[in-house]
Amino acid sequence: RDEMIALVSTENMSGVESFVASMREAFSDNIGVRSDLGLVTIVGEGIGNRTTVQELATEALHDAQVTIKFTFTSRASVSFVVYSTDVDKGMTVAHDRFLSALPS
Repeated sequence: RDEMIALVSTENMSGVESFVASMREAFSDNIGVRSDLGLVTIVGEGIGNRTTVQELATEALHDAQVTIKFTFTSRASVSFVVYSTDVDKGMTVAHDRFLSALPS
């Protein structure tokens, strides 16, 4: 059986309950809803094609004991799905790691 994961931010969404109900109606028992996940995303033109960016961010998150559930890239971003309780810490350590990697 194929599996698809869709991430939907509900932070600024009104009517979350009705949205979830409509998804359950459309996909019956084949949908799981989690509210304990968040994203740490690094954005920049061409950044998703540079493996060093993903490696540096992964290392920073690992060093800070931020659990990475999933990783995905696009041409302009690298995103890490983490527990929502770790989003702020993840953003801070990724930011700090990239700033410290810049030449002085």
